[in-house]
Amino acid sequence: MKKLKDLDNNLELWHSETIAWTPALTLFLKVYAETIDRGLGLNQIHFKNSNRVVWIQNSEKVVLGGICYEYSPENQMGWIVLSFTDPSYRGQGVNSLCHQAFEDDCKSLGAISIGSTVSVGNESRLKSAAKVGLLPKFYRMYKKI
Repeated sequence: MKKLKDLDNNLELWHSETIAWTPALTLFLKVYAETIDRGLGLNQIHFKNSNRVVWIQNSEKVVLGGICYEYSPENQMGWIVLSFTDPSYRGQGVNSLCHQAFEDDCKSLGAISIGSTVSVGNESRLKSAAKVGLLPKFYRMYKKI
């Protein structure tokens, strides 16, 4: 774990090469469960302890939000596993602040693109993704059988 920088309002931006053993893991799991409960995610685990993470915490070490992701050297792509923000801090730019650190890390690893999967019903995530330049390119079709 490494603190990347101090931000305004007593906030700190952090990074880890693994989400395991970080203070961000608890909020990640809560938001992951919330996403499934709200019907905005599939009932499956698609994350690993080895996923990378950037997050913002305050001076009391409370995690406000973050981005869990992986880097694939085969296709030089950073892939967002989950953008997660505590409900009480949503709409305050937490995701945008984390997104730049996510992109910077992916670029340093050799990425030439980034991507994510977002439910068509997750309007707030679609808006936050668009704010940082992530726009739909393909639709993943799904049918439960």
